[in-house]
Amino acid sequence: MATASKFDHGRYIEVIRRNIPFSEAEAIDGQKPLKDLGIDSLGAIRLLSELEDEFDIELPDEAVQESAFGTVESVWNAMVTNWTNGA
Repeated sequence: MATASKFDHGRYIEVIRRNIPFSEAEAIDGQKPLKDLGIDSLGAIRLLSELEDEFDIELPDEAVQESAFGTVESVWNAMVTNWTNGA
């Protein structure tokens, strides 16, 4: 499992911001649902792939659940608790 120190929340938010179809100028609310930011199911797959590449991690298949991709903060929590180092 990757350590929390490997993850930089600022980099994480930048990846989120790059995946928002209509970028917001203000801060991103961590409790805001991804769908309200314009990230649909295909967008969530792209987001997952980009996060894995950005942080050199892999999400275990058993951790891919709808609840983990509900909000900006739930994705962050899943990332720092469930993801393992990439190959």
